Amino acid sequence: MPVHVLDHPLAAHILTHLRDKTTKPATFRTLAYQLSLLLAIESTSDIETQEKLVETPLEPVLARVLARQPLVVVPILRAGLGMVQPFTDLFPDVSVGYVGLERDHETAQARSCLLYTSDAADE
Repeated sequence: MPVHVLDHPLAAHILTHLRDKTTKPATFRTLAYQLSLLLAIESTSDIETQEKLVETPLEPVLARVLARQPLVVVPILRAGLGMVQPFTDLFPDVSVGYVGLERDHETAQARSCLLYTSDAADE
C-alpha cells in the first residue's frame, strides 16, 4: 500500500490547531473534517481516470472522469470515524471497513480486536 505524505502549509496550520488544548470541541470537529478532506484529496491524487465525451453548452468536449474502481476507506476505531465523512462526501460509493485496536496491558503493544470490511469492496 503506498504511503502519501501530506506536506502542505494548510494541513500544518490545521494540525497545529487540532493539537492546541484550547481548541473547542466544535472547532476540533471542523478542523478534523478539513484535514481529512485534504487527506482524501492527496491520497487519491493518482487515482485512475478515463476519457469521456460530454456535451457542453458550446460544443462536445473530451474530458476526464474517475474510472470505475472499488474504493475502500478503513478508519481505525474510534478516533478514525471522524475522518470517514470527507471520503464519503467525495466518493459516495466508497465501501467502509473498520479496524479496532486494543492495548495489551501486559506488553503495552496494540493488537487487533476487530476487523470488518464490506463485501462491496470485493465487487
